[in-house]
Amino acid sequence: RDPRLVGTLQDFDLAVAWMLDNRHEYRALEEAILGVIGSMDKPSSPAGEAKQHFHNRLFGRSHASRELFRQRVLEVGLDDLRRVVETYLKPELASTAVVTSSGQLEATASLREELGMTVQEPECVKTSGRQDRDACRHVYLRAGSSRPSFLSAHR
Repeated sequence: RDPRLVGTLQDFDLAVAWMLDNRHEYRALEEAILGVIGSMDKPSSPAGEAKQHFHNRLFGRSHASRELFRQRVLEVGLDDLRRVVETYLKPELASTAVVTSSGQLEATASLREELGMTVQEPECVKTSGRQDRDACRHVYLRAGSSRPSFLSAHR
């Protein structure tokens, strides 16, 4: 539903360059850190607390590991951000997914061409001995590792 899909994808690539090519104030990072810590520390409803406790136990997150994570978030610096961007957010290694209606294949033809994509349809999935009709309607649009990948699902 993004009317400027190509522009949005370019914005993500430009954000990496912005982070690496500009000088940044610690104040902005501090505000982001406070936002993360605030979301971790905010009170929740009894049901929300129970759900969070369940998921913490399910995924092996002890109170000590959550406190360690909290402490590490507080210690993040601008050099850490730059290192992460340089290591993990290289546009040439990025994979991108966009979910849209399979009825949009014709409408996205020029976009797929612009981004160097091809269309590949997977085999239909069978569940409980019958063919899952929705699984047959998925269309995957993929390109090389330096290009976005699209997932187009019928809904």
